[in-house]
Amino acid sequence: TLVDKYKDRFKKMVLWDPDKEWTWCLAQMICAQQKGIPVTKEIKEFFNNELDWNIECEDISNNWATKLEAYQWAIDNLADGCHKSLSFSAGLRSDYVSNPWKIYDYAAASKGFVFFLSDSDPDEFAMIQKICDKMDYQPGSSTMGYGAGKDGDALNNATNPYNVGFMVSDYYANGSFWCSFPRKAFQQRKGQAIEALPGKIYVSLIWSDGDNVQFDSNQMYNMFKNAPGRGKVPVGMTMAASLQELNPVLLEYFYKNLTPNDELVAGPSGFQFIYGDKYNENNYEKWLETNQKWLETAGFHTACLWNTTNKERFGRYMQTCGLQGVFDGFENNKERYEVGKDGEGVVCILQGAHCWEEGDVYKDLISVKPNGQKPVFRNVYLIAASYGGVGGYERLIRELQRVESYLPNTYEFLLPMDLCATLKEYIEKNGGNGHE
Repeated sequence: TLVDKYKDRFKKMVLWDPDKEWTWCLAQMICAQQKGIPVTKEIKEFFNNELDWNIECEDISNNWATKLEAYQWAIDNLADGCHKSLSFSAGLRSDYVSNPWKIYDYAAASKGFVFFLSDSDPDEFAMIQKICDKMDYQPGSSTMGYGAGKDGDALNNATNPYNVGFMVSDYYANGSFWCSFPRKAFQQRKGQAIEALPGKIYVSLIWSDGDNVQFDSNQMYNMFKNAPGRGKVPVGMTMAASLQELNPVLLEYFYKNLTPNDELVAGPSGFQFIYGDKYNENNYEKWLETNQKWLETAGFHTACLWNTTNKERFGRYMQTCGLQGVFDGFENNKERYEVGKDGEGVVCILQGAHCWEEGDVYKDLISVKPNGQKPVFRNVYLIAASYGGVGGYERLIRELQRVESYLPNTYEFLLPMDLCATLKEYIEKNGGNGHE
């Protein structure tokens, strides 16, 4: 039915070989630029024999001996027709038959450069950088999909020096449709301070993985819509600031359904996921300026920042982000204070323990000892992929009840922005303008 309805949109088929996964990446780019449809041998035969659709077929299955040779050909022949600020790590992972990715429609619609190369392999790492160098990406450019290396996030090591940030999005579906809606800006209330008392432990909780837009559209959306107990305790949920343009309908859904105990927090590292230590040193300030604009129009007041162990770079992030607080995922900055661009103080708190299963929150919080001389500030990071889901809030509520029973009247739970506002006020009142 689909072919009969839309076959006049295609000028040719492009035959690729599943045993040479790189031919899928090349087929995506050729088809996007030349109005083709990628086919395997079986699909080609089906189109021809069952649907009598005998259009031209370009066979690329044996055009290159190696993947590096194939990508060099793409650099020489396809790069000039690719999107100038968008690329895709969107090849075929080993589980593609049983668990196919869903980002391919967006790759085709945008005509981004498509590759699937491992940053763990020196030759493939060098080819990623060769692609970025050829494309001459400027700050704000993104790679979507997921990395092919042992650690998919580590694609940042190859792309960040060339001004390219990451938007993890392997299972993000129908992106070419959702981005067609007009961009929208959003607002959230700012965090409010409470009086911080000695002997008390002030805690915020944050759900993970919202920088990954497929989590926003699947796991986070499902939790927001269906999880019992949401709104009973204060919890932040990480979210991609890019949704205001990529999928404003989805971000609007989250805003329309916020309870007073919900906060939307920017996932690492703000409007994109970058390794702050690796980003192009000549353009880091440009990235920071762009980051501030996206965070402001997304309505976020707090963010997580990873892989930024350089004190100066972390400090510049705090000074320019326009946020109330930053949660450091690498335990490098504890209760740090900087003056932001508007003259207001910005604080940093450790992102804290990663909690994967029920019991982890309890174990972490009872390890924190109250201090009779000053308040203690703590954040806990909840892994949505395992701790979350529809039962995530109920699990969390049970744990917090256990914590209260263990040490009554000691822990006070706040939204992340309220915890940051409280720490800021405490530091300012007690003479802190550097590190506590």
